[in-house]
Amino acid sequence: MNKIAEEKKLYTNIMQRFLFLDCGLEHNTYDGVVTCGTFVAGHMKSEVLVEICNILKPGGYFIMAMRDEYLETVEEYKLHLRSTINSLVKEGKWRTVRDEVFSNWVLHENNQGVDGHLFVFQKC
Repeated sequence: MNKIAEEKKLYTNIMQRFLFLDCGLEHNTYDGVVTCGTFVAGHMKSEVLVEICNILKPGGYFIMAMRDEYLETVEEYKLHLRSTINSLVKEGKWRTVRDEVFSNWVLHENNQGVDGHLFVFQKC
């Protein structure tokens, strides 16, 4: 995906890296951050949302797509994801643009659909 993005020459900075609190990325720098399939068991901790908010420019967007079931089946997200999101909203750091479930977001080999969850936030 990064290669395709680079070929289109629409972006000034394309990267693939680990995100965590105080990861060294400059704050108030990015117009957008997109994650898909990164919020899964053992990968991203909920606290990384704080860092994503930090690195976004005011008015910038964060788009996160994940399996809806992980909000209940992955202990980290069940305990902390919604509360972290709600804290960022309550503190006025970002606003929720979309928070919705999509049916049959992913189809398994047996054609059983798995629901997805789309979050879109805008930094205040």
